[in-house]
Amino acid sequence: MHALVPKVVYLADCATRVDLYEQSIADERAYVAAWLARARDMWRSQGGSSYFAARHPDQGEEVANGIDAILVIQIDDLYKAVGIEAKRPGLGTPRGWDNKLPAPKLSRFHHQLNKQSYLASKGWAICAMFINEICPGVAGPAGTDKHGATFMQQPPLLAASPAIVGGTPHHWKTPDLLPLLAVGPSYNLEEMLEMVIACESGIAMSEKHLLESAAGSVARLQDEESMPLDPDEDLDEFSPGAHRSTVLLRKLCRYTGACSAVLMDASGPYQGEVDIRPRWRESALQRTLKPATGRTTPRPRARF
Repeated sequence: MHALVPKVVYLADCATRVDLYEQSIADERAYVAAWLARARDMWRSQGGSSYFAARHPDQGEEVANGIDAILVIQIDDLYKAVGIEAKRPGLGTPRGWDNKLPAPKLSRFHHQLNKQSYLASKGWAICAMFINEICPGVAGPAGTDKHGATFMQQPPLLAASPAIVGGTPHHWKTPDLLPLLAVGPSYNLEEMLEMVIACESGIAMSEKHLLESAAGSVARLQDEESMPLDPDEDLDEFSPGAHRSTVLLRKLCRYTGACSAVLMDASGPYQGEVDIRPRWRESALQRTLKPATGRTTPRPRARF
């Protein structure tokens, strides 16, 4: 079923953009929550298993790792995590969407892009979601999607950010973003998730490694060397009505500061699809391998 995931999630995004255009959605947080809940419901209508969680983080938690939402794709016992920071830059009419922070942080978006590097280093696929209020189906600025939101991965945004925040007015504006979207690479959600599933973005992880990566972001923020998972917070501790996947999502949100998350189980059937499981397992294995030492010549044999 994995080939259906990008299509279903993209259709949910397109439907949510219609809601935004019709002004039944007011802001980024409402957009993200509506989109993820709709994706869950649409996936279930296709016969798949999907779970959703939402919370209300405080201001400090929300900017802690620079992500608003988490999309988790599961295949068998492996998971791919996508961390998403949602912005509404005014792709029709420019609007303020980034705030100045006290020096040396300067820009909230720049600060968030820097924070995202930790989860990216742990195998998360990290991207910015630029919500589009233009009438669905009408062409917007170059590089933007006609029907849904537009996505860029974190590395090119982070690479461009120092030059933007290094001069007046020290925070991002819509004219700073539009040339980057035009040059790209920018994607719609279907394209983005196709890369994730194909292991062109992000690394497959076990449930344990996924939780540890998120918990490690808390330790980093607290300037601790490590923060082992609390044994009293076992995934089975919640009420009988809470599915294990729901609890997993709630934990990921709490650790990362995200306000909502969805998990979509794409395990089988695989009729007519390329079996992606070997590629995911190889990706997970590479995560556990130690980096090469860089030795280019064979070690000389000891003489006896």
